[in-house]
Amino acid sequence: MVTIPIDWALYQTYLAGELVHEIFMATILHRPVRDMDLGLLDIDTCIALEQLANVMATAYSNAVRLKINMVRYNDALDKDESGRSETREENLFNRFPPEEERFLTTPSVVIDSGGRIIVWYLPGALTTMIMKDIHGATHSMSGLLKHSITTSKITQWRTNRSNFHISPDGMVTPGCINISPAWFQQGREKHGFPNLDPEDGFSPEVSAALKGDAGHNITTSLQRSGIIVSAALRVMHPDLYWAGMETQVRLGKWASRYELDKMHYHLQRWTSVFNVVSIICNRRSPLIEIPNVDQQHLIS
Repeated sequence: MVTIPIDWALYQTYLAGELVHEIFMATILHRPVRDMDLGLLDIDTCIALEQLANVMATAYSNAVRLKINMVRYNDALDKDESGRSETREENLFNRFPPEEERFLTTPSVVIDSGGRIIVWYLPGALTTMIMKDIHGATHSMSGLLKHSITTSKITQWRTNRSNFHISPDGMVTPGCINISPAWFQQGREKHGFPNLDPEDGFSPEVSAALKGDAGHNITTSLQRSGIIVSAALRVMHPDLYWAGMETQVRLGKWASRYELDKMHYHLQRWTSVFNVVSIICNRRSPLIEIPNVDQQHLIS
């Protein structure tokens, strides 16, 4: 298990993840919750974590089983599914026919025929305070969101103006930005974890949105939501959770070693086990064909 520096914000994420995991396990196993070290977690965050854990436990106890086997379905897909061949789509449709529509109204998990959880449905998982916190953080990025909208190439649909709509009350600025303390640039030849000089092919850097004094405020504003999302992952996918923890710590040590002070600053204060956060406001997703995904089996 990775050792997380106590003075890093990620350590509070670790404590939050352990708290959610403990409450979740205690609830589904019907045993008392053990006393735990809450570190610097404030009371509002602890209340939010408890609510998250309870909703997840409720969902886990309310399984909705589908007939589809996701492993077999995945094996049936080619590496480069285009989604444009009617014959191919019909073949997949016949092999894996969709089931009748189901409307979920309470916290639930959707599982396949092999008992694998493929969807967590968690209405009510976020407290009002957390939602206000997220709204406030988003509002503070209005300038970045506004300037992210493009008007030129329609192929850049992720940020094209035609795919966004104005908030009715004007409280949310449409846009789409990516934020990362260690942004991995595309088009680099070397892959894998950095163990060489940053000038020698491996060059993650602080994303543009976090550069400057305003970037410090953004990192801080995202801390509580990063803790909540990461704590949920501690239960949903522990292997991915711990891999994210290790990646963040190793990146921080790498940044410190090569005196990348700005990157190290943000990594010390980054609470999410995910390396990138996408802020998307009021997007209309155009109809597209998604490779490797049969539209009949999308669950929204």
